[in-house]
Amino acid sequence: MTTKKTDPTEILATQLVLNKYQSGEDFADVCRRANFKNLALSLGMNSELLTRGKGEFETSEQYAQRANKLAEVISRDSVAVCLSPSTITSFSYHADDQRFEGELGETVSVWRDVKNLRPYRSKTRMGISVTVKPSLAMEFNASLTFPSYPYGCLADDYHHTFQFPYGTDDAPILKAIGRIVVLAKLEPPYVEKEDTPGNPTLDNPYDVYTHSTTVHIKPEKLVVTDYKGKEVWSCKVGGLAPLQPLTPQGKPSDWVSIIDYPLNGYRENMVGTVIAVLQVGSDGKVSDCKIVSSSGSSELDRATCAAWTKRAKFAPASDKDGNPVASEYSVSKSWSRYGL
Repeated sequence: MTTKKTDPTEILATQLVLNKYQSGEDFADVCRRANFKNLALSLGMNSELLTRGKGEFETSEQYAQRANKLAEVISRDSVAVCLSPSTITSFSYHADDQRFEGELGETVSVWRDVKNLRPYRSKTRMGISVTVKPSLAMEFNASLTFPSYPYGCLADDYHHTFQFPYGTDDAPILKAIGRIVVLAKLEPPYVEKEDTPGNPTLDNPYDVYTHSTTVHIKPEKLVVTDYKGKEVWSCKVGGLAPLQPLTPQGKPSDWVSIIDYPLNGYRENMVGTVIAVLQVGSDGKVSDCKIVSSSGSSELDRATCAAWTKRAKFAPASDKDGNPVASEYSVSKSWSRYGL
């Protein structure tokens, strides 16, 4: 009786199902079922198919149709990559503010294992005998492609950082055994494999041969769960973080300068402090400027407000669901003689 050999594409299809995230699913169940290592291995088994370029007897249109069909199958559903806080670049707690802050690098080491092999004798170039201690390291990494937004959850200008409020009493256990779940779509080239031989020396006789498998993903959502798998915070990647405060883009002191000083000001010696409240829309743009304390000159007040309205830019505030909302921002400018 012959045993039918399992088709690599069938293995990949199974792993795509096991690592798939379905909307509303319990994250504890997701992380128990999902296995990034097995997903990476199955992608590696199909690397020739996934990375195959345009064939000699294939038209550009045929190649595009094949590539699109493959992408539709591979990237149809979101996969869940479950990380421990120790896996990411930094994850620290700020007790004074009662908040966590973390950062995701563009490459994350999800799973690593080292197997020690039998030692062997060798000689250096100088003929000195040495006992080499070989080992095989298996690495499975995720390469993350982030959207290039100026602000928001894991945006470029924030170095892919995120932060969220959390009570001091439960913070230690969250950091120890909580989860950071990245929901993402697989994207071309899907998988890359690399072998790196060791380089043992007399001073360092360890020969570590490293086999790396890197899976390419595009994050869609970041979720933080407690030790029970319950979601405690999340944000849509490239969107606003929940309850994000209104944040100036650039230095507010640069929004008004001497070029905004009225020409009549030199003749009339306009001086004083302008205090205003800027009405900021959900798009981060200033829609209105209301004077709350005048400089004593209506012309100087108008000129200052016009400068704030023209140059002030913000990352908008958001509600508890991460939706942008309108808000206000207080500003002031003191003018001395000759617009200084």
